[in-house]
This record gives sequence, structure tokens and C-alpha cells, in this order.
Amino acid sequence: KEILAVENLSKTVDGAKVLDNVSFRVNRGDKIAFLSENGIAVTTLFKILMEELEPDGGGFQWGVSTSRSYFPLDNSPFFSGCNLSVIQWLEQYSKDTTETYLRGFLGKMLFSGEDVLKPVGVLSGGEKVRCMLSRMMMFGSNVLLLDQPTNHLDLESITAVNNGLIEFKGIVLFSSHDRQFVQTASPPTTNIWKEKSGNNERGKDHGNRSGKGISETVRPGRRHIGIRRLQRHGGACGAGPACGTCTDREDHRASGRGWMRADRRGGRREDRQFPL
Repeated sequence: KEILAVENLSKTVDGAKVLDNVSFRVNRGDKIAFLSENGIAVTTLFKILMEELEPDGGGFQWGVSTSRSYFPLDNSPFFSGCNLSVIQWLEQYSKDTTETYLRGFLGKMLFSGEDVLKPVGVLSGGEKVRCMLSRMMMFGSNVLLLDQPTNHLDLESITAVNNGLIEFKGIVLFSSHDRQFVQTASPPTTNIWKEKSGNNERGKDHGNRSGKGISETVRPGRRHIGIRRLQRHGGACGAGPACGTCTDREDHRASGRGWMRADRRGGRREDRQFPL
């Protein structure tokens, strides 16, 4: 079932074209990572999909049964000038406003005891991220859009978010600079990798010399959006591409865990561009 259809989206930000005729489809069960050296491109895409920005061209259509929650890159509007405590802040988004429920929920998000009475304006970056994730969970949405959700989080919190996304039964669209998080949070059938250098059918530079933004080449019967799908791999140790001890390609393919990164050994790239 098609959850999201994006057709020829284009957007210019501060004189730079960050989205250039982007088209793709999202289907039931997809968990998709959008990776780019130009983070503005992904943030702009997510804001358009959440109707916070208008595209310069193109359009998109969500499925009628979708409900969406958004984790923005910049969460300052939710906390700046706010004098509420953590528990009062979360109460705004909760259907159950009893103190017992809110304290119990916040306890699961590592806010215990007197921490729930702390003013949100003095929270650390990691604490604000945990508040924003709590807010998302209150809505019970079946589509999550997360723009760099692991920023400011410690390893324990990143692991918890990672496990939560793995177990989540709905749709996940996310971006992250944490390679291991990307490798594990999205399954092999849906993870996609954004090319930084352009948009021809082989993934080489093709009229976008800046290397910025998300671009697309459309050919009859096939679409490529400047994004690569990484093929599945795993080391013999199961640690994935960052291991360094499992160097044999066959060993990497054998275990079926992790992701095969772009590799230039032998003059070839082991990733391929994925026709949407």
C-alpha cells in the first residue's frame, strides 16, 4: 500500500537549489534513511512533507490513513521562553493528564523524581531531545519523521531510540549522522542513501557540480532520485562495515547483518543506485 507519493519536488533556499525534481514513493512498512552532506536539503524536504514550507514546484500526497509526528532538527521554538516544568510541558500533548501517568511515562524517558519539576528552559540538549521524543510518542502516529534524532544523546539513549525504531510497526523517515544508528534502524529492503554528487543513472556527477541538494534523473520506466540503496552485508563478527577485522567480501555478505558501504577496491563500487 502506498503511504506517500512525492513528485518532482523542487525548492531553493537562500539562492541555492537544495531540492531538484525529487520523486519517490513510500510504502507500508518502509523505514528510510535520508543521508546528505548538505543537511539543509533533508531538513527542507521534511518541512515540506510536514507542510511547514511550500515547495517551489512539484507536490506530494499522503495516504488517507496516515497520521504523522515530526521531530524537527531545531526544537528551540518548543522551549524558548517557556516557564513550564517538564511534567507540565508534556501534559500539553497528553490525553491522560493525571500526574501518576505523566510521572510514570517520564520515568521511562529517564526523568525521575524531582527531574520532572525542572523548568524546560534550563534543560540540556539531551533532555530536550528526550522531551521531544516523549511528545511524539503521545500522538500515537503511524508515520514518524525524525531529523537528526540522536543529536545530544548519550550512548544509552541512542540505543533506546534505535531499539524503539526497530520495533516500531509504522513508517519511519529519518536522517542521522550516526552511521551505526542508520545501519541498524532501517531494514535492508528500504534503506536509501542520498548521493552527494549528482543524478545520472550511474550515480556520477550530472549537471549538479555543487554536490548539494537532492536531485533526480527520470528515464522512461525508471526513476532515480539522487539516492542509493545500500546492499546488505555483515562481517563474520556481525559488527558490520566498521569492524575492520572482517575484510573478505564473501564473509561480509555471508552473515546478512549490517550494510555494505561504498567501496572503491578494485575500481568498483559495491553500492548501486536504486530505481524507484
